[in-house]
Amino acid sequence: MQTYLEQYDTFIAPKLQELDLFLKTTEPPYAVGDIAICLDSSDEEIQSLLQKFGFGLPTKGVFLYLIQLVKSPICKLIQREIACGMPPTYTIEEISYIYDLEIEKVQVAAQNIGKETFTKKDLVHLFSYIYC
Repeated sequence: MQTYLEQYDTFIAPKLQELDLFLKTTEPPYAVGDIAICLDSSDEEIQSLLQKFGFGLPTKGVFLYLIQLVKSPICKLIQREIACGMPPTYTIEEISYIYDLEIEKVQVAAQNIGKETFTKKDLVHLFSYIYC
């Protein structure tokens, strides 16, 4: 049975690293196609959002704003984390919400570890106790 850690390591962590690397190494203005690839979106969705909100050239600020609008799984995860205030420690409920995990699975994993709150670094350990 696969753990959530395996899913996190395979899909989420690499995508977050890709977004970070893109922002650190690519000079704006960004190409619509590059934004779409980074945000797991389509050129059409990005272009539509740029037009809807009257954005000209896609700058870093526009890119960060688009993260809050795009409906891809990685953007939704980031949106949920922002909605929680990007806390320094996470409650079981926040982890369940941000990572779209069943609360019961997060509760069982937390009980196995013996903790109720988790730092970002603790999440890897917690995820290894959550089975999908």
